[in-house]
Amino acid sequence: MNAGELQARKSMNACLKIKKRAAKRANKHLLNKSFPLYDEGFTEPSNQTRVSAELSISISGGKETNMDSPSNGE
Repeated sequence: MNAGELQARKSMNACLKIKKRAAKRANKHLLNKSFPLYDEGFTEPSNQTRVSAELSISISGGKETNMDSPSNGE
């Protein structure tokens, strides 16, 4: 292996190390984005479809009526 090939190999190895470090940082960054409620800087991907959900909650005042309970003798 001549000096030019050796220098090229060193450069290639250095580039690979830099790419690996960048990939680790990117993965760490993505892991930190797993919980969007805790990160104000989170932005949702634009290709997601939003689906609205309706929730109906009925709250009773606590009184039983004739229709609520057959146990009151009627």
